[in-house]
Amino acid sequence: VPTGMHRFYLPGFGSKPPLFCRLLVRVSLEDADHYHARKTSSASSTPKPMHRSKALFEAVQKAFLKTGRPCTIDRYDLHHGHAFFSTEHGPGILFHSCEYPAFDNKRFPFNLGFCQEKSRTRFHPLRNALWLCSRDNLVFVLNTLERKSPRSLLYPEKEALATIYEGDFGISLADVYYA
Repeated sequence: VPTGMHRFYLPGFGSKPPLFCRLLVRVSLEDADHYHARKTSSASSTPKPMHRSKALFEAVQKAFLKTGRPCTIDRYDLHHGHAFFSTEHGPGILFHSCEYPAFDNKRFPFNLGFCQEKSRTRFHPLRNALWLCSRDNLVFVLNTLERKSPRSLLYPEKEALATIYEGDFGISLADVYYA
């Protein structure tokens, strides 16, 4: 799978046609493990064991940061994903960042209620990342703005929010939260 602003081909899921989009960056889950080990060993003499879910969220954050857009692991930005199972690709998780961005008349004119209060997160349409367990533990940041796709990743009612539905990748299983 190429990196950078190259076309990314993800074979069809079930009876659905293939997805084409721009692969902006890919990050290995093992890279996040090494990053965390360096961070914890410099802070203390004994590195602390790390849970894989924390490593996965940190890999997703790192992938978004590599695109040049800010991403924080907090309740307003990146804090959960949607687990699914695909018969063709195995288990995976679709992550959304910019979950509760601040209200902005031009960039994000949507009132999301109390969850959005006090948010300083700025909306960005590059907010979807995909992790497929069968793909060498890589995290892919997906550009849903790609209009040359034979099948758009966005439903019309979700286009303004740039939200992809995990059911398009397989059977929805559960939500996964950062803890």
